[in-house]
Amino acid sequence: MKLLCVLLVLLTANFCGGVTIQQTPVLLVCWEGDDLVTLHCHHDDSSHYYMFWYRQKGTKMEMLTFSLNRNNADTEVPFEKNKYTMNRTELTDSSLEIKNLVVGDSAVYYCASSIAH
Repeated sequence: MKLLCVLLVLLTANFCGGVTIQQTPVLLVCWEGDDLVTLHCHHDDSSHYYMFWYRQKGTKMEMLTFSLNRNNADTEVPFEKNKYTMNRTELTDSSLEIKNLVVGDSAVYYCASSIAH
């Protein structure tokens, strides 16, 4: 088995208008072939109806999933929902599930929120 490392570098950030976003875990080490990892995100502004998950590999940043409100999330094309699934049962919280891990899943994953998309 090959070692797979999924890094989260944005533990807590404060952006425009004082919105704080927290991601956990900060660092996640897992193995190729693991069934599932879950990344969590929380922000502190209930006026931010939109939430997003991005993946950065090298200099390339790609949007994986997005949510327009709670209990409403989708996976961005060309990514597949059976690989990347966003859950959002609360307006200020979301999670990203990454299934059937491969070495190519090694990346930096970011959560973001917005008043508008």
